[in-house]
Amino acid sequence: MEFQPFLVYSASAGSGKTFALSLRYISLLFLGESPSNILATTFTRKAASQMQTRIRDYLLNLEKERDFLELLSREIGKSIDEILQSKQKVLSQFLSSPNHIVTIDSFISSILRTNALEIGLEPSFSSIDKVDIQEEFLNIIYSEGFLDNFVELTILMDIQKEHPSIEIMDKLFNLDPLLPSSPKAGQKDIKEIELEIDRLRERNFQILKETKGASNSAIKNFAPETLEKFYKKNLFSKESLYEHGYYKRFLHQIPELEENFQKIKALIKEWFQEKENHILSKMFELYSYYKNSKIAKAKSTNILSFSDVSYFVYRLLHKSINKDFLYFKLDSKFRHILLDEFQDTSTLQFLIFKPLIDEIFSGAGGQEFRSFFYVGDPKQSLYRFRGGQEELFEWVANYYQIPIKNLDTNYRSHRLIVESVNRWFEETMPNYTPQKPYAKSDGYVKILESEQENLISQAIKEAKNLIKKGVAPSSIAFLVFTNNEGVTLQNLSSKESLPTILQTSSKLNRLSKVLALVQGCEYLYRGYKIDIFNLLLRVGKSPRDVDFEWFSPKLRPVEVIDRLIREFDYFGDEVNILNLLEFASGFDEIGEFLDEFENSRLPIATKSKYGSTIMTIHSSKGLEFDYVIILDRTKNEGNDTEKLLAEYDENLYIKRFFYRFKDRKNFDDEYAKLLEDRDSLRQKDRLNTLYVALTRAKKGLIVVKNSKKSIFEQELGINVFEIGEIEEEQKSQKDIQEIHYPKIKERYGMQEQNVQEEEIEREYDYYATLFGSALHYTLEVLGKFDSQALELAVESTKNRFGAILSTEEIEEIETRVLHLINHQEFQKMIKNRKIKKEQPLSFEGKLYQIDLLLESDDEIIVVDYKSSPKEFYKHKKQVANYCKIVSKLTQKKARGLICYLLSDEVFFKDI
Repeated sequence: MEFQPFLVYSASAGSGKTFALSLRYISLLFLGESPSNILATTFTRKAASQMQTRIRDYLLNLEKERDFLELLSREIGKSIDEILQSKQKVLSQFLSSPNHIVTIDSFISSILRTNALEIGLEPSFSSIDKVDIQEEFLNIIYSEGFLDNFVELTILMDIQKEHPSIEIMDKLFNLDPLLPSSPKAGQKDIKEIELEIDRLRERNFQILKETKGASNSAIKNFAPETLEKFYKKNLFSKESLYEHGYYKRFLHQIPELEENFQKIKALIKEWFQEKENHILSKMFELYSYYKNSKIAKAKSTNILSFSDVSYFVYRLLHKSINKDFLYFKLDSKFRHILLDEFQDTSTLQFLIFKPLIDEIFSGAGGQEFRSFFYVGDPKQSLYRFRGGQEELFEWVANYYQIPIKNLDTNYRSHRLIVESVNRWFEETMPNYTPQKPYAKSDGYVKILESEQENLISQAIKEAKNLIKKGVAPSSIAFLVFTNNEGVTLQNLSSKESLPTILQTSSKLNRLSKVLALVQGCEYLYRGYKIDIFNLLLRVGKSPRDVDFEWFSPKLRPVEVIDRLIREFDYFGDEVNILNLLEFASGFDEIGEFLDEFENSRLPIATKSKYGSTIMTIHSSKGLEFDYVIILDRTKNEGNDTEKLLAEYDENLYIKRFFYRFKDRKNFDDEYAKLLEDRDSLRQKDRLNTLYVALTRAKKGLIVVKNSKKSIFEQELGINVFEIGEIEEEQKSQKDIQEIHYPKIKERYGMQEQNVQEEEIEREYDYYATLFGSALHYTLEVLGKFDSQALELAVESTKNRFGAILSTEEIEEIETRVLHLINHQEFQKMIKNRKIKKEQPLSFEGKLYQIDLLLESDDEIIVVDYKSSPKEFYKHKKQVANYCKIVSKLTQKKARGLICYLLSDEVFFKDI
């Protein structure tokens, strides 16, 4: 070998990426380079620390590291004796000189700190995840007379979400250096286009009405209606009317039909483009004020978000200072750059590094020794949602004409694991290079199937089986797709006496029981009924069953939460309640506590010092474990709903934006191609996630896949099988040390009860009741009893319950309500009656809530919604009582109906 100054390694999982980085760095040291002239970046502090430790350990123990020593000798063209003779000098220089083995974020931040005064910032600025500038932005557009434009933009965007315009402004700021020039407003009048479309539609409608043999369906396709409904018809899913059986038999006689159809399609495309131009021009006009608000707040508060830091550094390097001044301020001139995990680098991060890389290449071939090296694996790119662009990996190599070498030997996993991964990905992942197993041992691979509700139980059972065979719990890792799945797994593991350490990024404000208490506090303070649902559903009570007379807004937050815990016998097994109480004790006012809790990032408590690790697949990247148990998804992946779609040019800048409109792909080929490309990238991201998950195991890999809609089966075609043997291991003598927290029940003086059977029943009731509450909520926010109102209501339900109900459950709710809307007797019932939803009634000191009241001059119908008829007699008694109360209060005849909304029908029971 010979040292290659410019080189890229494509390093598959377990192929020695960290080893290769360390070898490269140490090679530079033995070639006479000072650590201060070498920039080596990683993505995490832990990785940077590990790299520093690895380099130091190699230098300290070179004589013992014979394989490393031989590779180093070949890499730099020096004998082993020469290397060992200069070892002490190199080691001393490394230990005594400042080095630049850092994270990408910290390096970018250091550039800004050393040059902050050049752009009006203080070097002592603070960095946080996000800085809220909504108030400042709205104030500035109000003062400039653009508030109406902002409201109009929000309406035009038609997004059923709070502050959609603000979210998109923030996205534009994150991409600011890559943005295209501001688009101009459309040149054509949208109304004129609509009139021309309608004229052509009407012409085809009249032709078809007069055409013998034209079916009603063929005629109806061109019947008068709004353009928003017209363009969504299946009619436009085909390129031509010749592809529709309704029309092709008489098109040769009336070619005008097809001509008009093609003109309509072209005009609808133009209509979308004009609407898009209108939205984008207003968006970019307002964005200039948003950007100015961001910059002004950063300078006035000296608090910057991470995107602020990147923005200012890009401005520095590309607009404000020259490279010589930068190097002077950094007190280093980097002649060598080594970049780790390059597949997760964002385009903006690369553009920040580009002037430094260009400087290295500009001196190539001269007297000064310079080099550029990066390593990564496009198959392990997981951070597109944070701006990571795996496409950069090859683009940069091509741009600088650097050779890419594959590291294709797997030093991590045993043979059967490597061969299984090769088999799964060779046919599904483009340009996949099979790995060669280095280990001689066979290892163990097991794929098993389970019903979704038993996935976690089955995974715990597999872990216990490994432990029976001598595997230490700390040698086992559970990998899950989401943080919530990790929390659920830990809770059930605790009940099954399996010690676990939760290492997901879950925070205190994401834990369901903690959140239930805080929402209870919010209900008492702000009075929004929806906030109390989570708490009351868990404890099996309704608002009228609970006395909250003790509450006063003057109480301290910790006192309110303390009282809620005492009130309900439900929180005894959640150690994180103590964390909540400690956090709440720092506030005197409830409002301040609620606001701070929402933005808090308090870590959750772990339940043991030793045990099996639980982590998400994303956070497992770069790690390895003896035995890995992967759990299938418990919820479907969300749909791609991004409204602002970017098309990039060959230089990785944004060429233009498309705005997403429903069914636009039927009219615009460029837009359709962009959607296809986005779908391909999402597909690639799913494969990357599975690749990372399936390559963490060293000795044994177990996948517990869902018997229905398994991502492992859909993406990789993985079926049930078992190969190899679990290596019998000597049981570890290290005892599992539980962390003993004070028990909540003991601390609050609650009575101990036999909980096992009650807990199981309560958990079942909770999910059934939660579904019922979401169903009631959908009906409550339904503007009218029609399908158009239902769409909006379902969006609202997704926003409120989407985090705790699956997509299928939301769809089930929509189906049930649609049955009600389509129920002819119900539509007759509500006609010409006053409709009151979720009507509160106070009677004899008690508060009641009635789902639906239908009032006429002489009668009131009381309707109570139910999702199951299992407890009919209980329901009957409840509604009969409602009727008596309503009759006494209104002096009208009251008739009661129980409305059962089932998955396949709706029926009413008279009371």
